[in-house]
Amino acid sequence: MRVLGRAGFSRVCGATNTRLKGLARRWDLDTLQRSYYIGSRIEDYRRPYPALHMLSQLGLKPSLFFEANSLEVQKRMAMEAIGYTILPKHMIERELKEGKLVELHTPKEKPLTWPVY
Repeated sequence: MRVLGRAGFSRVCGATNTRLKGLARRWDLDTLQRSYYIGSRIEDYRRPYPALHMLSQLGLKPSLFFEANSLEVQKRMAMEAIGYTILPKHMIERELKEGKLVELHTPKEKPLTWPVY
C-alpha cells in the first residue's frame, strides 16, 4: 500500500474538566493514567487502533475507559468533562479555537500522526 500522507491527531479534554485541563500546562502521567479514556471498542479491532498505539508511546495503558465507536460521540463526551480522548485534528479545530476543548501536551512531544492510505 502506498502512503498518501499523514493525519494529525491531538489528545484533548473538555475545557471544564478541572482535573485534566491543568495537564495542558503541566504534564502529569499519573493523573492521566487515573482518568477516564474515551475510545473505540477494543473488541472491534484485531490489533491496537491508532489512538491506543499513540497512548502506548507515552507509556499509557488506560484502565478506566468509555467505549464509543463514533468519533463525534467521543468528542462530545470529552467536552462534557467525562475524560480525555485522541481525535483527528481536522474534526476538533473549531472546538479548540472556541475553547471547548483543551489540548493535553507532553514533554518532548512528537506530533501525533497516522498514515493515510
